[in-house]
Amino acid sequence: GGLRQPGKMPEVQRFAALGNEALQVYVLSLEDLPHRPDTEPFKPAVFAVRLRWPSAPFFGDAELAGLTAYMWGSEEQRPAGTHGAYVYVDQTALLPWVGGQCTAVLAVYETELLKERLVGEVVLQTKLGREGQVRRFPIRGPEQRLEGFAHVKVICPGTDRRSAHQLSE
Repeated sequence: GGLRQPGKMPEVQRFAALGNEALQVYVLSLEDLPHRPDTEPFKPAVFAVRLRWPSAPFFGDAELAGLTAYMWGSEEQRPAGTHGAYVYVDQTALLPWVGGQCTAVLAVYETELLKERLVGEVVLQTKLGREGQVRRFPIRGPEQRLEGFAHVKVICPGTDRRSAHQLSE
Protein backbone atom coordinates (compact mmCIF):
# COMPACT_ATOMS: atom_id res chain seq x y z
CA GLY A 1 0.00 0.00 0.00
CA GLY A 2 0.90 3.66 -0.23
CA LEU A 3 2.79 5.38 -3.04
CA ARG A 4 6.51 4.61 -3.11
CA GLN A 5 9.47 5.56 -5.23
CA PRO A 6 9.87 3.27 -8.24
CA GLY A 7 12.08 0.31 -7.40
CA LYS A 8 12.04 0.99 -3.67
CA MET A 9 10.88 -2.00 -1.64
CA PRO A 10 8.84 -1.40 1.54
CA GLU A 11 10.85 -1.84 4.72
CA VAL A 12 10.04 -4.74 7.01
CA GLN A 13 7.91 -3.24 9.73
CA ARG A 14 8.82 -3.48 13.39
CA PHE A 15 6.51 -5.88 15.30
CA ALA A 16 5.23 -7.39 12.02
CA ALA A 17 5.57 -10.92 13.44
CA LEU A 18 2.87 -10.14 16.02
CA GLY A 19 0.11 -10.12 13.39
CA ASN A 20 -3.37 -10.27 14.96
CA GLU A 21 -1.91 -10.28 18.49
CA ALA A 22 -0.98 -6.60 18.15
CA LEU A 23 -2.77 -3.29 18.29
CA GLN A 24 -3.19 -2.51 14.60
CA VAL A 25 -3.76 1.02 13.38
CA TYR A 26 -4.65 1.14 9.69
CA VAL A 27 -3.95 4.60 8.22
CA LEU A 28 -5.86 5.17 4.99
CA SER A 29 -4.78 8.77 4.41
CA LEU A 30 -3.73 12.12 5.86
CA GLU A 31 -5.35 15.26 4.51
CA ASP A 32 -5.01 19.02 4.72
CA LEU A 33 -1.49 18.85 6.20
CA PRO A 34 0.51 22.09 6.36
CA HIS A 35 3.11 23.01 3.78
CA ARG A 36 6.14 24.87 5.15
CA PRO A 37 6.54 28.18 3.30
CA ASP A 38 10.34 27.69 3.07
CA THR A 39 9.95 24.45 1.10
CA GLU A 40 10.92 24.51 -2.55
CA PRO A 41 7.71 24.75 -4.62
CA PHE A 42 8.22 21.57 -6.68
CA LYS A 43 10.00 19.47 -4.05
CA PRO A 44 7.60 16.86 -2.63
CA ALA A 45 6.95 17.03 1.11
CA VAL A 46 7.57 13.77 2.95
CA PHE A 47 5.79 12.71 6.13
CA ALA A 48 6.11 9.92 8.69
CA VAL A 49 3.52 8.48 11.06
CA ARG A 50 4.53 7.01 14.43
CA LEU A 51 2.33 5.01 16.78
CA ARG A 52 3.10 4.64 20.50
CA TRP A 53 1.59 3.66 23.84
CA PRO A 54 1.96 6.80 26.02
CA SER A 55 1.91 4.70 29.22
CA ALA A 56 4.27 2.00 27.90
CA PRO A 57 7.14 3.96 26.30
CA PHE A 58 9.57 1.05 26.61
CA PHE A 59 8.04 -0.46 23.43
CA GLY A 60 9.11 2.56 21.42
CA ASP A 61 7.31 3.61 18.25
CA ALA A 62 5.97 1.77 15.23
CA GLU A 63 6.72 3.92 12.18
CA LEU A 64 5.33 4.33 8.68
CA ALA A 65 7.99 6.42 6.95
CA GLY A 66 8.61 7.92 3.51
CA LEU A 67 5.01 9.05 2.95
CA THR A 68 4.98 11.53 0.08
CA ALA A 69 2.38 14.25 -0.29
CA TYR A 70 1.37 13.96 -3.92
CA MET A 71 -1.21 16.72 -4.15
CA TRP A 72 -0.67 20.35 -3.15
CA GLY A 73 -2.63 23.19 -4.63
CA SER A 74 -1.92 26.86 -4.59
CA GLU A 75 -3.47 29.04 -1.90
CA GLU A 76 -5.74 30.56 -4.55
CA GLN A 77 -7.08 27.11 -5.52
CA ARG A 78 -7.71 25.80 -1.98
CA PRO A 79 -10.64 26.68 0.30
CA ALA A 80 -9.75 29.47 2.75
CA GLY A 81 -7.97 28.29 5.88
CA THR A 82 -6.85 24.92 4.47
CA HIS A 83 -3.27 23.72 4.14
CA GLY A 84 -3.48 21.57 1.03
CA ALA A 85 -1.25 18.48 1.42
CA TYR A 86 -2.79 15.02 0.94
CA VAL A 87 -0.97 11.76 1.65
CA TYR A 88 -2.35 8.37 0.59
CA VAL A 89 -0.94 5.92 3.16
CA ASP A 90 -2.89 2.60 2.99
CA GLN A 91 -0.60 0.94 5.58
CA THR A 92 -0.96 -0.54 9.06
CA ALA A 93 1.25 0.24 12.07
CA LEU A 94 1.54 -2.47 14.76
CA LEU A 95 2.34 -2.30 18.47
CA PRO A 96 2.50 -5.14 20.97
CA TRP A 97 -0.84 -5.36 22.78
CA VAL A 98 -0.68 -4.13 26.37
CA GLY A 99 -3.77 -5.05 28.39
CA GLY A 100 -5.58 -2.26 30.18
CA GLN A 101 -4.42 0.51 27.85
CA CYS A 102 -7.11 3.01 26.93
CA THR A 103 -5.26 5.20 24.45
CA ALA A 104 -2.53 5.08 21.84
CA VAL A 105 -1.02 8.14 20.17
CA LEU A 106 -0.53 8.54 16.42
CA ALA A 107 2.00 11.30 15.70
CA VAL A 108 2.52 12.87 12.26
CA TYR A 109 5.92 14.33 11.33
CA GLU A 110 7.09 16.23 8.27
CA THR A 111 10.53 14.86 7.48
CA GLU A 112 13.47 16.11 5.50
CA LEU A 113 16.90 14.63 4.95
CA LEU A 114 18.34 15.24 8.44
CA LYS A 115 15.52 16.92 10.31
CA GLU A 116 11.88 16.47 11.17
CA ARG A 117 9.06 18.59 12.53
CA LEU A 118 6.08 17.40 14.57
CA VAL A 119 2.91 18.34 12.68
CA GLY A 120 0.56 17.04 15.35
CA GLU A 121 -0.97 14.06 17.10
CA VAL A 122 -4.16 12.04 17.28
CA VAL A 123 -5.16 10.35 20.55
CA LEU A 124 -6.84 7.06 19.66
CA GLN A 125 -9.18 5.32 22.09
CA THR A 126 -8.58 1.55 22.03
CA LYS A 127 -12.32 0.96 22.45
CA LEU A 128 -12.63 2.11 18.81
CA GLY A 129 -11.00 -1.21 17.92
CA ARG A 130 -14.37 -2.90 18.38
CA GLU A 131 -16.10 -0.77 15.70
CA GLY A 132 -14.07 -1.96 12.70
CA GLN A 133 -14.46 1.25 10.66
CA VAL A 134 -12.19 3.94 9.27
CA ARG A 135 -12.91 7.24 11.01
CA ARG A 136 -11.74 10.80 10.42
CA PHE A 137 -9.73 12.23 13.33
CA PRO A 138 -8.37 15.77 13.75
CA ILE A 139 -4.59 16.09 13.94
CA ARG A 140 -3.79 18.59 16.70
CA GLY A 141 -0.50 20.50 16.76
CA PRO A 142 1.57 21.31 19.85
CA GLU A 143 -0.71 24.26 20.73
CA GLN A 144 -3.86 22.16 20.03
CA ARG A 145 -4.34 23.94 16.69
CA LEU A 146 -5.98 21.90 13.93
CA GLU A 147 -3.22 20.78 11.53
CA GLY A 148 -5.15 18.35 9.32
CA PHE A 149 -7.04 15.06 9.47
CA ALA A 150 -6.14 11.38 9.62
CA HIS A 151 -8.42 8.63 8.27
CA VAL A 152 -7.68 5.75 10.63
CA LYS A 153 -9.04 2.36 11.72
CA VAL A 154 -8.11 0.93 15.13
CA ILE A 155 -8.02 -2.89 15.36
CA CYS A 156 -7.52 -4.58 18.73
CA PRO A 157 -6.60 -8.27 19.13
CA GLY A 158 -9.66 -10.47 18.66
CA THR A 159 -11.50 -7.91 16.51
CA ASP A 160 -12.73 -9.25 13.18
CA ARG A 161 -11.47 -7.34 10.15
CA ARG A 162 -14.38 -5.65 8.44
CA SER A 163 -13.96 -3.42 5.40
CA ALA A 164 -11.01 -1.09 5.96
CA HIS A 165 -12.20 1.31 3.29
CA GLN A 166 -15.62 2.12 4.72
CA LEU A 167 -15.76 5.59 6.27
CA SER A 168 -18.15 6.14 9.13
CA GLU A 169 -20.32 9.20 9.44
